[in-house]
Amino acid sequence: MEYTDEQIQAKIDEAKAQWNTEYLLPLQTEINKHKPKEATEHEQEIERLKAELSRQKVVSRFKEMGFDDFIELVHADNEEDITVKLETLQSVLDKRKLSNSFQPNSHRQTDTYSQAKAQGDTTGMIKSLFGIN
Repeated sequence: MEYTDEQIQAKIDEAKAQWNTEYLLPLQTEINKHKPKEATEHEQEIERLKAELSRQKVVSRFKEMGFDDFIELVHADNEEDITVKLETLQSVLDKRKLSNSFQPNSHRQTDTYSQAKAQGDTTGMIKSLFGIN
């Protein structure tokens, strides 16, 4: 039994149509069920406004604490992150304030020679050099 090209093509088309209805369409519907829905313009606008509000909260908290300079350096997703990062920043800055404060390192005890020299007492200077009081 020989088939013509038209008969072969008809059989192929028939097999494709059967495969499409039995296998492909059920798979496509199952995949479409699990696909995330596309956000509408309204939903996208809501998400943008939420992000903007969250950013404004971060900015206001930084301004409250007096850390305006650090707003762009710290990124936080929620209120807890903001609080933790602000507390950490505050403790680091407090430590730096202490370490940058004046700490004398050349403070010397005044000895009798220095006192006598400041007063212009040459005999007191000589006595202090030889240990005579």
